[in-house]
Amino acid sequence: MSVPSMKLFLKYSIIGLFLLSVSGCSGSKDEAASRYLNSGIELFDRGELSKASLELRNALQIDPKLASAYFYLALISEKDQNWKALYKNLSKVEQLDPNHVQAKVKLAYLMLLAKQADTALEKADFILALDKDNAEAFAIKASAYLQKELYDVAMEYIGKAIEQNSDSAEIASIKVSIMHKQGDTEAALGLLSDLIDREQDRLHLLLLRAEINQEINDTEAMEADYRTLIRNNPEEKGFYLKLAKLLHDSDRIDGATGVLKKYLKRNPKDTQVRIAILEIVSRQDPAAGEALLNKYIANDTSNAELRFYRVEKLMAAD
Repeated sequence: MSVPSMKLFLKYSIIGLFLLSVSGCSGSKDEAASRYLNSGIELFDRGELSKASLELRNALQIDPKLASAYFYLALISEKDQNWKALYKNLSKVEQLDPNHVQAKVKLAYLMLLAKQADTALEKADFILALDKDNAEAFAIKASAYLQKELYDVAMEYIGKAIEQNSDSAEIASIKVSIMHKQGDTEAALGLLSDLIDREQDRLHLLLLRAEINQEINDTEAMEADYRTLIRNNPEEKGFYLKLAKLLHDSDRIDGATGVLKKYLKRNPKDTQVRIAILEIVSRQDPAAGEALLNKYIANDTSNAELRFYRVEKLMAAD
């Protein structure tokens, strides 16, 4: 082989080896990103959210355009009730994969929570352009028109949603809300009770019934709902506070303090609930309230919030 031929051969050999190395590197990076992504999804499915988040972020370090990784980070944010992170991650999915239907659905529901019905409608229409029978999109449109107080239109779309998915309690609960707003509250509550009896995951249904009963001022039914919610969710402080307020507003003072003391037995250091009890007791008997406050402070000497509460009470008395 001549010298020029040898030089030419070496030149193209080096180029070929370089291209192969780049290709191999690219392939290994894709494989690594895929491994991290799949590991993150498996951990998410097992409920190991912190570990899942770490694996998904590792995948994004390698490939920042992995829409699936952002979507699972969004699902983790949803479980953590971190709504800002949920919106941020879903928006990233939408940016990377505009046709990602599940991300569009969740973004539309966030828009509804933010009272942005028109934006939710736009996203629902986009979904229906991709999938003309999408039950979630019809349900989103129904919810948006419910917000806009166009109840007949809302009922039309929730009917379409139920045609596509008659088993969804979430979709059926939207129909309950529309029926109530149309003035057919008795039938709405009947349908809702049937759903509650049918479903195992009943939290959102019980909350909806409590909300409707509050709107129609049925305090007896509200009390029953909150007691059921407490029984099913004994660590959820908000339900104890709501029931206590209901009982207090009905002049059932002992019942109100009893509910809060029941929660304190489970969480004896909870400052918010102790202050709620102090407020109720002090209105009835200031001396008894002061004695109870001193007892709380003596049993929890490092609690600055209780001490500040006492200072505020003393200043208010002057």
